Amino acid sequence: MTTPDGLWALAPQFAEQVLCDIQARMTSWRMSVPAGQEPRRFSLRRGVAVISITGVISRKEGWWADVGQDGIRQALDEARQDERVRGILLSFNSPGGVAAGVKELADYIASIDDKPVAAYADGLTASAAYWLASATGRVYAPAMAQVGSVGVISEMRNISGFLDKMGVSITYIASGKWKTAGNPVEKLTPEQTAYFQERVDALHTVFKADVARHMGISQDPAWTEAQILFAQPAQQLGLVTAIVRDEDQAINRLLEVTMSDNSPDAPAQAMTRDRLAAEAPELLQALLEEGRDSAGNDGVEYALNAMETVCGKEKAEAVRAFVAQAKELGLSAKQLAGLGKLMPQAPAVQQAPAEPQNSKSAILNALQEQSAQALPTSPDASAGQPKSSLVADAERRRAEAARQGGNA
Repeated sequence: MTTPDGLWALAPQFAEQVLCDIQARMTSWRMSVPAGQEPRRFSLRRGVAVISITGVISRKEGWWADVGQDGIRQALDEARQDERVRGILLSFNSPGGVAAGVKELADYIASIDDKPVAAYADGLTASAAYWLASATGRVYAPAMAQVGSVGVISEMRNISGFLDKMGVSITYIASGKWKTAGNPVEKLTPEQTAYFQERVDALHTVFKADVARHMGISQDPAWTEAQILFAQPAQQLGLVTAIVRDEDQAINRLLEVTMSDNSPDAPAQAMTRDRLAAEAPELLQALLEEGRDSAGNDGVEYALNAMETVCGKEKAEAVRAFVAQAKELGLSAKQLAGLGKLMPQAPAVQQAPAEPQNSKSAILNALQEQSAQALPTSPDASAGQPKSSLVADAERRRAEAARQGGNA
């Protein structure tokens, strides 16, 4: 059968199946969208507009097409205008489609600069589908996805033998040397074959150049001859940006892009604490904890340096050793405060320990000896009440230190 678009950017092994599908749709077509309702152009997931592009890509939407270039363009426009959308993900599972209009749509995708755009290769992203995906400059794919087929195909059918058997003869009356070239009832001459090959090669040249430009790679025969590649080798060639587990992880990668916009036009308030808390609470928590740890360590060192200046190096070193032993014992700041009340003059502060284990034992012995003076849990605490958690913890640590000393 003939098609109105002529040239196809389509993986060749799918060509026959695609044409059969189109013919079947001509005889049994059902609208997928209820009457009176507009089709949903994208789904919103965590601030990312996911535009699904599944099946053969045609020039226009209709009963003969899985998806149309005009529908993709409309979905992109709607996503750009939606204030809830921070990024756009084109999710492909397509063998390709017609060549007409693909370059123009790819150029439009590449021109979008108000919101980051990426592509996800869900299964197969070949030929015209990959042309569009590459225009985003970011192609994410699971390991077993297939991408590429950077090539062009044009099918010329010849039914002259069948017509001869049927006793049917067809004559064309036309003006212009090439007007009837490629008709289905006459075999192509060598000159006509070269003519059509020149057209296909010209489009292939544009296709290869666009992919290389969009993905920031050089043209390599390993991918420019219409090879279909799994994601891993495709990544090595630059056709895939990153291997991801699934579409959710692709969305995560795109969200990282939205949070790292360092363009000079980005407003100063592009990333505030409130926005980070809303968009990436786990990242905010990790940053806060890291900051607290860093601030705590810097504060201790600052205080010890100040003590060395005021009290001398010997006392500062003694305190530094005491702090090191306390950290090794796992004492918290609250426990250290309680230790100060139990030990008016802690041995580790009075003199620098000759042996780390002795310093540990001295601290724990002092806690044990002062157990009767344990910090009360309330103003009316009596001697008959259980020991405080501080003293109990000290006794346990003293026993552990004693066992370690016996094994040394």
